[in-house]
Amino acid sequence: MEMFKQQTPFDVTIIDSSGTFLGVMEFSTVSELCRHIRHHGLPEGQAFCLAGLDLRGGYLRQAQLAGADMTKCNLEGVCLSGADLTGANLEDANLNGCSLKGAGLRGALLRRARLVGAGMWWADLEGTDLEEADLRHANLNGACMEGANMSGADLGAAALAWTDFEGTNLEGASLCDAYARGSFFRGADMRGADISGAFLDGADFRTAHLAGTRIDKADMRGVHVVSAQLRGTEGTPAVAPPVMAEHAERSAP
Repeated sequence: MEMFKQQTPFDVTIIDSSGTFLGVMEFSTVSELCRHIRHHGLPEGQAFCLAGLDLRGGYLRQAQLAGADMTKCNLEGVCLSGADLTGANLEDANLNGCSLKGAGLRGALLRRARLVGAGMWWADLEGTDLEEADLRHANLNGACMEGANMSGADLGAAALAWTDFEGTNLEGASLCDAYARGSFFRGADMRGADISGAFLDGADFRTAHLAGTRIDKADMRGVHVVSAQLRGTEGTPAVAPPVMAEHAERSAP
């Protein structure tokens, strides 16, 4: 079983943008630590190092954590709504069931992070690295994923309505049984992705790379896609997308 570092008291290191040690703060409880972070931001160019800490039970709503080192941190169930996590390192962190509603995560590192059932609606994840992250049953409705790296990520049964995936790397990702109504996938790399059983009504896949994408039993009613894009896909959708105008014109006698 993976163990998270538990310290009593908590020694929290302050680092600069290069990871150089600047100082240390000591807190007796998780609540005291989280309260300090929420109410006392660090000067520009400095960040908290919370790597490996078990912060379950903490409250970090609107916390200023830009550039923080939170690798392997246990944040299960923690409220991070509206938090600034720009450029933070959350690789291998446990964020299962946490709230990241409206959080700023631009450029953050979340490789292999666990985000099962996390609430991330309206979050800003532009340019975020979520390679092989576990986002099953997560709520990403209305989130911005533009240009993010989600290769190999698992978004099975996730809520993805009106989510912006423009230019996102979804190569080999799983969106099985996801609810992605009206989502925007233009320019996304979905080679080898699996969207089997997903509900995709009104989603826009024009200019997306769909070679090898599995679409078996997907509901593609109202999907915007050029017919040529579907030639390299695998499986048969439960509901096929409408015939595109360019295809109809080419087929006309």
